[in-house]
Amino acid sequence: MNRSICCVALIVNLFLFSVQAKPLVPEQVPKPLQPWLEWVMQSHPDQHCPSLYNNFQQKRCAWPSQLTLNLNDNTGQFSIHWRVFSETWVVIPGDKKLWPLSVKVNQKQALVVSRNGKPAIRLNASNYQISSEFQ
Repeated sequence: MNRSICCVALIVNLFLFSVQAKPLVPEQVPKPLQPWLEWVMQSHPDQHCPSLYNNFQQKRCAWPSQLTLNLNDNTGQFSIHWRVFSETWVVIPGDKKLWPLSVKVNQKQALVVSRNGKPAIRLNASNYQISSEFQ
């Protein structure tokens, strides 16, 4: 009898270790709960943002890639690509003395505001090419 109890316990433990909890995709949420989904997710705005390679708890919702600078004595230009996973602020090159001019996001004029003394743009989830000039 002890042997059968040990076998059952072993099988249960193997099953429990093999079962992994995974987040539901919105389509898997039960229909009665779906109207609440947007409200619940408001407290988890970084849900779809990737985490840092060495810290799953620390997420980044915007990732810059290639930055191109073209500078001379009097003027300058930059172009940078951003991948945004959730609505967030993106800080762009510049400061109070060298504020970026004619900022374009995906070829369209963009509104730039000062956040902590740095030029920033609020972006939704998508891919962006941001360009600007300096005087």
